[in-house]
Parts: sequence; structure tokens; C-alpha cells
Amino acid sequence: MNKNTNLGFTGEFPLWRYLWTAMKTFLLFISIGLSSVYASHSSAQTRLDMNVKGLTIREVFEEIQQNSEYIFFYKDGTLNDDKKVSLTAKEATVEEILTILFGNTDLTFELDGRQVIVRKKPAKIPESEREFQGIEVSGSIKDPEGVPLAGANVLEKGTTHGVQTDFDGNYTLTVSGKTPYCSFLIWGSSAGRFP
Repeated sequence: MNKNTNLGFTGEFPLWRYLWTAMKTFLLFISIGLSSVYASHSSAQTRLDMNVKGLTIREVFEEIQQNSEYIFFYKDGTLNDDKKVSLTAKEATVEEILTILFGNTDLTFELDGRQVIVRKKPAKIPESEREFQGIEVSGSIKDPEGVPLAGANVLEKGTTHGVQTDFDGNYTLTVSGKTPYCSFLIWGSSAGRFP
């Protein structure tokens, strides 16, 4: 008796060839995937030689865009086209170049891959104005027997800015002004005032 048992290892296109083709295809996709991951980090390693004199910041951005893969984004009115800059850098990254370029300006930048987002630095508030921006007042309100008053309204005097006390009679309120006053009101009672 002659049995014909073909397990896929013989014939016109055997099973092992299918597996071998599948493995090669899988390795090809893995290689392509890994090479694209490493390629995305290459932009951070781009080094440029810059030697510019008497250009505006906008013109320096154009120079960097022509010699690298970086793209600059900024709002209209962010750049001062009247100010001319000079810059010399050898084998420097774009981050190093921009740090030097923005050193004495009111601009800052953020790198996001190949994109450079340019913004104005937030305005610094003088120390004298900072202390009047808000004073945090906290405390607790209790009745004459010492029982916490939950739900009492605590308001900054002359405003509608206020909070309610919690279950334990505690509150925290940020008030403004040089001499802040708060008042509290409970249903069925007269308002009290405290500095």
C-alpha cells in the first residue's frame, strides 16, 4: 500500500518557502520601522556654520531654513525688523544658535521636532506690583458657642468676589488691595466685617 503523505515540504512551492518569504518580509518591515525611528532623531544633531552680519532676525531664520530642515513659526508683530543682528557660530546646533541669537532680546523659542516656535517672553512684573496682586486670607467662622458655621459667605469688601465656608467653617480667599477687608454674611444675621 502506497500512501501519499505530503506535509508541504515537497511539491511545486513547498511550505518552508512560504515561511522563508514571510520571515524576510517581516525583517524588511522591522528594518524600515527602526530606520525611520533613528531618522527622526537626526534633526536634533544638525550642525550649522553661521556667519551673518547686519541681518534681521527674520533673515537669520530664512538662512537657517535654507541650510537645515527646520521651520520657524511666529505671530505677526513678534519680530522686530528694525533691529539688525550679527552672529558667528561654527558646528553649532540650531538650539545653540537660537540661544545666542535671543540672548539680549525679549524672544524665546521652543523646539518641537523640526519646528521652532518663537514667542515673546512673558512680561516681568515689578516686585512692588507683585505684592498687591493678591493676599491669601484664610480662617474659620464659628458662632459664639464655638460651633463651626458651614455655608457662611465671605466676601471681599467692595466686590462680588467671595467664597463659602466649608463644613468645618473654614475658608480661603485671595483678596487684592493694600488694606483688604472681608465681610461675612449668614442667613438670618447681620453682616460682620474683619480686616
